Amino acid sequence: MRRDRDRERSTSDSPTAPAHHSAHSAHSIHSIHSLSPALNGVDSSPHLLPESVFASDDSLTAHSPNPFVSEYTPLLQDPLLPLPSAHTHHPRGHRGHSNPIVAFLASLPAVALGLLLILLDSLSYGVIVFPSPASANSPIPPTAPQVGVQMFLVSTIIAQLTYTFTSKFHGANGSMQIEVMPFLYLIVDSVQSNMMSAGDESVNRDAVLATIMVAISLSTILTGIVFFLLARFRLGNLVQFFPRQVLIGCIGGIGWFLMLTGVEITSKIDPEMNLGVILELFEPSKLMLWGSSLGLAVILKLFQHKIKHPLFVPIFYCIVPILFYAVVFGFGIPLQMLRELGFLFNMSGDALPYYTVWTYYNGMKGIDWRAVIATLPIQFSLIFFALLHVPINIPALGVSTNQSYDMNNELYSHGLSNFFAGIFGVPQNYLVYSNSLLVMRCGGDTQIAGFLLAVGAAALWLAGGDVIRYVPTTLIGCLIFHLGIDLLLESVVDTLHMPITRLEYVTIWSIVLVMGFFGFTEGILLGICLALLVFVLEYARESVVLESFDGGLSTVRRSIDEQEFLAQNKERVYGIQLYGFLFFGVISQVERHLENAIDASFKGNTSGLEFVVVDFHLVKGIDFSALQGLQRLKQKTDACGIQLIFCSLGKHKEAIAKSGIFDAPNMDPDSDFDIYVLEFDTVQVALEHCENQLLRFMRMKKSSPLSDTDTSGAAILLDIFRKHGAMMAKSDLALSQTLNGLFSDARVAEGEVVWDIGDSAEYLIVVRTGSLVTQVRDSAKKYKIVQSFLPGSMVGEVPFFAGVKYSTRLVASTEFTGWRMTRADFQKLSVSHPSFSVAFIQLCLRYASQ
Repeated sequence: MRRDRDRERSTSDSPTAPAHHSAHSAHSIHSIHSLSPALNGVDSSPHLLPESVFASDDSLTAHSPNPFVSEYTPLLQDPLLPLPSAHTHHPRGHRGHSNPIVAFLASLPAVALGLLLILLDSLSYGVIVFPSPASANSPIPPTAPQVGVQMFLVSTIIAQLTYTFTSKFHGANGSMQIEVMPFLYLIVDSVQSNMMSAGDESVNRDAVLATIMVAISLSTILTGIVFFLLARFRLGNLVQFFPRQVLIGCIGGIGWFLMLTGVEITSKIDPEMNLGVILELFEPSKLMLWGSSLGLAVILKLFQHKIKHPLFVPIFYCIVPILFYAVVFGFGIPLQMLRELGFLFNMSGDALPYYTVWTYYNGMKGIDWRAVIATLPIQFSLIFFALLHVPINIPALGVSTNQSYDMNNELYSHGLSNFFAGIFGVPQNYLVYSNSLLVMRCGGDTQIAGFLLAVGAAALWLAGGDVIRYVPTTLIGCLIFHLGIDLLLESVVDTLHMPITRLEYVTIWSIVLVMGFFGFTEGILLGICLALLVFVLEYARESVVLESFDGGLSTVRRSIDEQEFLAQNKERVYGIQLYGFLFFGVISQVERHLENAIDASFKGNTSGLEFVVVDFHLVKGIDFSALQGLQRLKQKTDACGIQLIFCSLGKHKEAIAKSGIFDAPNMDPDSDFDIYVLEFDTVQVALEHCENQLLRFMRMKKSSPLSDTDTSGAAILLDIFRKHGAMMAKSDLALSQTLNGLFSDARVAEGEVVWDIGDSAEYLIVVRTGSLVTQVRDSAKKYKIVQSFLPGSMVGEVPFFAGVKYSTRLVASTEFTGWRMTRADFQKLSVSHPSFSVAFIQLCLRYASQ
């Protein structure tokens, strides 16, 4: 519904939830926006609520919601809010009375209001359950409007009884869904097209009608079963994963359908899009019929901007027939003439008995099951749309009434009500948020009130549908037009004030137009396809390359000479970290990024890349197209003689391996060796491999700083300190002589643990040959490598001097030899040469900081 953006705020003391229009309105998916404060544990006073782009003068009142505002509003506002707790305390307690007579009398005003809403809904929407007969050959009988009212009431009675005794909301109101009517029309058309040929008079029309009824009944039963499954597998929030623009477009499509239905029900003309029909609609006699209804709907909306009382709309609809008959009797206009002119429903024969709906099944004779099966795609679309409301309405009602609820229990209740409605052969039903809230706030929040409402609805049903003969078509048309206008405005106008992209807005319009001109199933399918296209286009704009790095990112400790060499050649290694989902829309980003990096390296003054490292640690998923992109990347690196390395593949390793990227190396025709694609557990292990390969060339030309002439740990440490510029030459000899003798030889076999997490720091180690790694436990209690220590590096200096326990585990990744200083040795140094011990600590910490 269109909203006035400049309205004043409501000052009620509870979250205000717009409710229900034209006595049934859109019925569903309402007031989630008003849940925001309660869901976040803050004061729910309206002054804390964010300004809604859909809120209007008619959407909020001082102390209660307008019962005639579209319930689709929260879907358009804030659909991703979390659900409130199912254990909310009800501070007011239950409104029940200990005396049943008092409880009965106290419920009567609320029950009367609820019956008024049911009556208006049944008369407005029951008459359009079946489409108007398109020709004399149509299987839809003239009694269809009255039977439609019966079906509406039977479905409502079943829902009301079910929710009264199974729902956690005492006094909850149930009703037949009006949103599924476009799909009911499609079912009728499908069965007719499968069973009847144009002008074929030999077809048993009773069999066609029975087949239509069976298809409708089956769709309701299937809806109940799906509700059961949602409750069983706790999937109440599944609707949140469906694209919002598709749902909003469907809302607009329903609005379009209701506008056309309003024209058809009042003028008795099928509003086809051709010049002849348009000219006929604007004939004075027809224009007066649908134009008066549309005019009343427009007047109602204008008054709603000024009058905000929740009972204004039902009172308006009660005044319309009073004024109508005041004019009729005042001027002495015969009722039969009004029926012939179309201002009253022209129904021949006596009033139909309450059980007429089941006579349409023709004793289950002549059912064409192939025609029923042909309607299954339409039924699935119907079921999908019927499911959208409950996971949103229930939390809204829980917050608005401050009552506890169990979503799975409510889904189970809807499963029961729809399953039994299908058994009784009537369309889908559900708990109506707006009617429930209005009736409950008027004192109807008891099981007695809910039961009395069901009894009252049953009384209306048993009384028969003869009252429809005296309901002005202008009133029915006004109700339908009012709802249709609201839904269209909410879908295509109010969304202009939302943070919505142009592509999403185009999607909404496309769905509305396709539903209007081609059909609802086609509109939903188009919407899903367009939503996927929009997702791909929007997501493809976001870079999946989180960052790039070179060989300088390595944390491996090495000798000073090796560190200097690697610092000079770090550009030979280029790496990227990917994140998100790699699919066909973004894999080209990765290819272009690495191709640009490779081309730039060969154009510059450097000697070019030798290693490309791709980190998959933050990647959530990879599709087939992305795997093909990785194959193309492999071909590019092979052609350039570059080693491609993957790391942190995790759960994606199996899929990437199946793509064949690791199976066999590609032979470079210009090279004497094959280039493999390598894989490592972490990016640090990958960088260590790259460094080791680069250092091979250095070691071929220059001996290691830890040659046989290096005879002590003290000498190695002095070399380390000297390369760091940390000592003056005159101090070297004195410190060397002081440290000499404090280090002892150490040898550790591969895989042996040197120290573990939590051990006291008793050693300072200098690596001569082999390698050591530090490890920590991850969340899965598995060890992962943090840092590597190679020849010429020092290990454990920080915890050793700080006197704390080790926070990592030290393991020999290969057979290790070196030297170690114990805490007892250091204490000897501190006692005998305190000044040297202080200088030694400073030098070690300076080394650690670098």
